[in-house]
Amino acid sequence: NSRSQAWSKNIASVGGYRHGDNANGSDDSWSRSGSTGPANDGRIGVTFSGYYDSIFTTGYNATGYTTSFGGTSGATPMVNGISAIGIQMFTDGHLGYPAAPTWQDRYKFTPHFTTTKAMLMATSQLKNFSTNTRYQQGWGTPHVKNLYDLRNNILVLDEEDVLQTRQNRTYYVFVKPGTPEFRAAMTYADPEATANTSGPHRINSLDLSVNTPSAGRFWGNNGLLTSNASTAGGSANDLDTEEMVVINRPAAGVYTVDVRATAVRRDAHRETRVTDA
Repeated sequence: NSRSQAWSKNIASVGGYRHGDNANGSDDSWSRSGSTGPANDGRIGVTFSGYYDSIFTTGYNATGYTTSFGGTSGATPMVNGISAIGIQMFTDGHLGYPAAPTWQDRYKFTPHFTTTKAMLMATSQLKNFSTNTRYQQGWGTPHVKNLYDLRNNILVLDEEDVLQTRQNRTYYVFVKPGTPEFRAAMTYADPEATANTSGPHRINSLDLSVNTPSAGRFWGNNGLLTSNASTAGGSANDLDTEEMVVINRPAAGVYTVDVRATAVRRDAHRETRVTDA
């Protein structure tokens, strides 16, 4: 299992899988490689995953080169670099927010870290579930080609809405006929937990759900511990601060995406004077 430092709520924790030194993603497998979740309070514990083996990169001296770098020491910077490209897309104005006027201004226009995680989760490449569980792969490998190709079909909310306990926000999304997959992703920043607590580390509880025209309501993460597709029904997830709904071959129509603040116990949005998230 991952060390406890990797279970922090407000980071992207990275696991690894073996890609077998080929371009066939269907045979990628964990095979007892990268460290895994769950966290000791039951959270998934891994956000993304990257290559663990046969990585081509610079070597260990000024002129060196290696074709066999690996470990989570390879997977983590790989995910970090891909994430930086996602941030660049955001600051280039591709995801619904203004572009930075010059490259020197780019850091004034970056998304919140929660937004970066959510938009990469929503466009990630999910790995073969028979050989890579959710605790091993997290939400898959960030895939910036998906992010770019789907840029005109994505609604990105960069911490736009603020919720107090028992408040919610609802978004209506039209799914076109023939859409192969629908995803909704929600993450939120959470205050620090009490040190050495044996209970849930999550302080506040925000919940994601999607109501469909024909299949009913899907709660965030329901069914995704054992599959790459969500299961209808279930109940609110009360552990994870990263939630997703994945629906394969969704029926056309208007989908209702709801984020509910079940409990905001400690202020996570200091810009306002009330206790909110």
